[in-house]
Amino acid sequence: MNRVEAAMLSGSVGRRFPATVLSLHGDNARVQVAEPLATAECAAPRHPSPGSVITVVLRSADIATGSVAFDAV
Repeated sequence: MNRVEAAMLSGSVGRRFPATVLSLHGDNARVQVAEPLATAECAAPRHPSPGSVITVVLRSADIATGSVAFDAV
């Protein structure tokens, strides 16, 4: 996640988004939110299948570090 994506999302902390699962890594998934376009790691303990669409909530967006955190709902 870069600073531009973090800046686009910074006003949306707490908001829910549909996200496509790109890949799984243990209890995390790499997801892509379509609007605004962003790709990030997401806590996903239910292990969704790659290609599936899940709902995520934006936990944080830090412009200074360019980091964004989502959680699956």
